[in-house]
Amino acid sequence: MIRLICPHCSVPFLRLAPADDGEEIVCPHCRRPFVPDEEEWVDPEDD
Repeated sequence: MIRLICPHCSVPFLRLAPADDGEEIVCPHCRRPFVPDEEEWVDPEDD
C-alpha cells in the first residue's frame, strides 16, 4: 500500500497502487485532485 498526504488538507490516506507519473489523485477527505510528489510504501500489518 502507498501512503499519501494531501497537499490541500494535509490528511494522510492509503492507496493500493502507486500513481502513474502525472496521474491526478483525488483526496478522499477534501475531494480536491493533486499529483503526488512523494509516495511512501507501507505494510498495513505493521501497525
